[in-house]
Amino acid sequence: MGPLSAIGLLLLVVTVLLFMGLGALLVHALVTGHRLRALVVTLVGVGWSGLYLVGVVAASLGSKERVLDLGEIHHFCGAYLDCHAIVSVVDVDTTTAIGNGADALTTQGVFYVVTLLRSSDAQRARIRLDRPTAVVVDGAGNRFRRSAEGEAALAAAEGTQQPLGLAVAPQERYTTKVVFDLPLDVTAPKLRVFETGWMTRLSELFLIGDEDGFLHRRTFFRLPLAGEAQEATAIGAHRN
Repeated sequence: MGPLSAIGLLLLVVTVLLFMGLGALLVHALVTGHRLRALVVTLVGVGWSGLYLVGVVAASLGSKERVLDLGEIHHFCGAYLDCHAIVSVVDVDTTTAIGNGADALTTQGVFYVVTLLRSSDAQRARIRLDRPTAVVVDGAGNRFRRSAEGEAALAAAEGTQQPLGLAVAPQERYTTKVVFDLPLDVTAPKLRVFETGWMTRLSELFLIGDEDGFLHRRTFFRLPLAGEAQEATAIGAHRN
């Protein structure tokens, strides 16, 4: 978590505590018939909400997109904002076929087989990603989801891959592969891994300075073009 996110977390905690106190004061004012006090409490709440939202938007508009290279790590904070879950891209293969011989799955484009490393720098807790998913975004802004057919062919050729959302113990790590079927003329492909659990998304949406905050620029992993990546004529073709 960067300095801005740490400040944002502090402000979020202060905001929650403030609204708990304001809520109690408002209920008391309404029950005892103090309308003026209720109005003042409401105005304080509205004013603080406005200032907080301005802070969220300002931090997001001032953010910059991050594109990580092979081996660089990305921390995920999750619903509990502990930021110990780690993902990195450690290998990228490109191929036009996945599988063995006549049973190989082919494409008119190019398969990107991306090896992801999941790890954790937590001291005690087992950390998992909250319903993680991955998409590729190209230079034109087109989004590509994981290829279910490609991953099924990869599982048949190399064995079932580990889910991306497994819990990871302190200092533990594992690798898993995801597959994308991209056009041959794809430009500037980059991978985004993110969590889709509602609790995580809600907790980070209004956190000042958080990557998954409202309007905030995202973090991606750079993917090489097909000619730059490690190429194979058929991934898994050497397996029986």
